[in-house]
Amino acid sequence: MYLQWLYTGEIVVTEEEWPPEEAEIAIHKAYVRPFYRALVYLYILADMLMDMTLRNCTLDALRSYIYHSPVVPNNVLVTKVFKDTPPGSKLSTLLVDIFACYTNCSFSANPKHDYPTSFYRMLLDRVVPAAKGTSVLQNPYTAPKCTYHEHDASCPPCE
Repeated sequence: MYLQWLYTGEIVVTEEEWPPEEAEIAIHKAYVRPFYRALVYLYILADMLMDMTLRNCTLDALRSYIYHSPVVPNNVLVTKVFKDTPPGSKLSTLLVDIFACYTNCSFSANPKHDYPTSFYRMLLDRVVPAAKGTSVLQNPYTAPKCTYHEHDASCPPCE
């Protein structure tokens, strides 16, 4: 995936990589989990390389993928993100927004799922104000492109 991005500047997902729309959740998980894992590791690599453009491209790929599947990243990936990226990284923000918009929080009641405390804090910071009516949850897929991007002189703001 990294080599593909180096040569093309894009993370391309072909139609064959999307689960069929009518597929059951188990089929979606079989398709989605490896792709989520690859993108999380690619983002962490981009973070180590301090490659802001690759981080932004990885987040765009994640955002487009979540639209096509009802499966959220599992606790192992969420833990990896919160362990291996700086606090408040754009990837951790995106994951929290995915969970806030696409789950009913019942995942936290399952003792097999152990999420980092910092993940729960960020999630509560998103969900509680929305429940009180003081803010609105924004769907990560329909949010403006720059919501999850970083910008500086080498990576100008999106148009």
